[in-house]
Amino acid sequence: MLNRQRPEFAARTVQPTRKGRIGGRVLNFVLALMTMAAGLLNGDLAARADYPDRPIRIMVPFPPSGTSDILARILAQKLQEKWGSSVVVENRPGAAGNVGMDMVAKATPDGYTLVMTNNVVAINVSLYPKIFDIEKDFAPLGLIGSTPMVLAVSKDMPVQSLGDLTALAKSKPGKINYGSCGKGTPQELALDLYQTTVNADFFTVSYRGCAPAVNDLLGGQVQTVVTTTAQMAPQIAAGNVRGLAVTSKKRSVLVPDVPTFRESGLTEYDLEIWLGLMAPAGTPEPILAKIHSAVTKILEEPAMKEKLLRSGVEPLLTSRAEHAKILHDDILKYAALIKKLQAKASASAK
Repeated sequence: MLNRQRPEFAARTVQPTRKGRIGGRVLNFVLALMTMAAGLLNGDLAARADYPDRPIRIMVPFPPSGTSDILARILAQKLQEKWGSSVVVENRPGAAGNVGMDMVAKATPDGYTLVMTNNVVAINVSLYPKIFDIEKDFAPLGLIGSTPMVLAVSKDMPVQSLGDLTALAKSKPGKINYGSCGKGTPQELALDLYQTTVNADFFTVSYRGCAPAVNDLLGGQVQTVVTTTAQMAPQIAAGNVRGLAVTSKKRSVLVPDVPTFRESGLTEYDLEIWLGLMAPAGTPEPILAKIHSAVTKILEEPAMKEKLLRSGVEPLLTSRAEHAKILHDDILKYAALIKKLQAKASASAK
């Protein structure tokens, strides 16, 4: 006898509920997104592994011939040799480095636009309206070196020492002119710290960078300039200018016969310039790591260390985290110093 199913137990097609249909679509959508993300990630990692595959630009937010520019060109040449990809240096001076820094802050964060800068970026925080946030809009790539500054005078100036200059400036308030590398630069801050400490008054002539200020010092248009030992050492050696004092705690190897400010009586005086490489915030981590690794290996070469020392730069290799901490600490340090100098200036004006 044929065994037939009862109608109520006959096989029937199960129709999915509305909730089940929606859940299935969500699952399919998530799976599609995961597949797409995996593809993008693989492609992105592959692209970063090939970095650099086109020219890199190192921006220098100061005029040519300054220490930042010199160091950027030395490093660019070594990176080009290492990577086999073009590395060009571009100078974009203005507003104590703010013009060039702003351009880098707005650049595509892909590792192809970098900036060689110095601690002027920490000083600017206290002196300029916030065009960008130096700690949030940039990724530190490590400090590369440091250099002291030197106060030099025209060879025609009737002074032989810092004490002589102090006495002359105090006897002629506002009559001795000073060529400034730009508002808010470490060089200008160095002179401001000196004149407020000794209660002298110099007349400031502002320039867009140290190179034109030094040129006018050589030509006799200004009587004194503070700039890096790297920039001034050849002129001091040639007798074109007279070095009176260096800003660091110890004498510079480039101008060993020039005493420090501390030796000259300003016992608390200590200012140096650090130089470092930065990238726009958001630059992929693998690229930041690759750049730092390459720069580290270059700076560890004995020939490179010697080249930097001859250029007046003491190698100062740091991690990216150390660079970030030094930057943060300097922002606080210079804010306190500038506040102190401004308070002294206001008191003197009354």
